[in-house]
Amino acid sequence: MRIKVILVATVVAALAIGVVSSNAALQTSTSVNVNVSKPGKPGSVRMVLVNNDTAGLVPQRVSKITISSRVARWYSKGAGVCRSTVPTNAAGNNNAAPISPACPRSSRIGKGKFTVNTGTVGQPIPADLGTISGDVTVYNYRPSGGKVAALLFEIKSDIPVPNAHQYQLAQISKKGTLEADVPNTSDLPPSVQQFLVGRTTSLNKLDVTLKSPKVKRGKRPLFTLKNNKKLDFLVTLDRDNG
Repeated sequence: MRIKVILVATVVAALAIGVVSSNAALQTSTSVNVNVSKPGKPGSVRMVLVNNDTAGLVPQRVSKITISSRVARWYSKGAGVCRSTVPTNAAGNNNAAPISPACPRSSRIGKGKFTVNTGTVGQPIPADLGTISGDVTVYNYRPSGGKVAALLFEIKSDIPVPNAHQYQLAQISKKGTLEADVPNTSDLPPSVQQFLVGRTTSLNKLDVTLKSPKVKRGKRPLFTLKNNKKLDFLVTLDRDNG
């Protein structure tokens, strides 16, 4: 199932756009706030996604987030670039440890918080490990072929494994479309999975702010807006049943 909404605004500075949708007790709200002093200058983006079941049940999973805009402009070389290999279960190196070598400090472009619910979708949130929260750090990452930029999300929590790290990539196309998969239990490090056997991991809240670093005159920023006209942002949330 996909939820789509076109978000339109008419100002550049402190641009705020959002949508709320609900289905019985399941409520999803998404907001995007963009700050750019004027087109072409470095900007910042704050995204808040809330996926909540007001009946206290594990909410249906958001499996993928897509944000697209015809006026957003990304440039990978507008900040330091992280080139470290992203740990995955498929590669057998997803050991919950910090990425190695560490991403350069100059590539750190954002931070935020997350909360997830674990258990069975549509059933009461378990009292034990039913809600897990932690910190998010975002790095400017080396884009894959055909992409204009990429973001690496470092997701860190002390529960159920102390200082456990999970990494997730978001790719950005030349048309300004950002796509990011949302990890499920099977994507987590095995040391974390062992405490969540038989459970779905469903994102409950994500609140992340990205900030484009200052650049020298004549250089392009990591993120900006092309113009202050037709400021359209399209947010698409893909769901699955857990």
